Amino acid sequence: MKKFASFLCLLLSNSGFAAPVEVPGFPSIPETYLTIIEEKTVPQERCRSVNVQSCGYNLVGVFHTPTTPMPEGGYPTVIFFHGFRGNCYGSDGVYRELAYLLASNGIAVARFDMAGCGNSEGICDQIPARTYLRNGEDILAAVSKYPEVNAHRIGVAGVSLGCHTTIHLAS
Repeated sequence: MKKFASFLCLLLSNSGFAAPVEVPGFPSIPETYLTIIEEKTVPQERCRSVNVQSCGYNLVGVFHTPTTPMPEGGYPTVIFFHGFRGNCYGSDGVYRELAYLLASNGIAVARFDMAGCGNSEGICDQIPARTYLRNGEDILAAVSKYPEVNAHRIGVAGVSLGCHTTIHLAS
């Protein structure tokens, strides 16, 4: 533990760069990991947690808005629906990355965990498929009322079971 504390002190005491230190029992750390980047980046999005009540379940989601000035009438928005037993992050955070890219280009994004999935309430095995369709309706109704959203410029996208929800909403 003393060796690790010494390593940490060395890391924190050096301004901008720390020399590699060999600690028995720990893998070596490449020098590129020890360079401290002090450049500040401008955020391309704002994220906030959102909740929607649907079919007796609390659906948990994330709403991304661009940092650009809001256009008159609100941002165009995409609501993204995950697949069966998925969640609003996707495998390896792919839905999160997609939301960031869209927000970086002036498009707001809403991502929700459907009933019984991710952080939302319910037990997945006990949720009938029609509940997901109703979840989609309730999410669309709620998101269209957000003050940042242009209710006339909402798109829906989905993967797997989320495609069924988007087709249902488009009909």
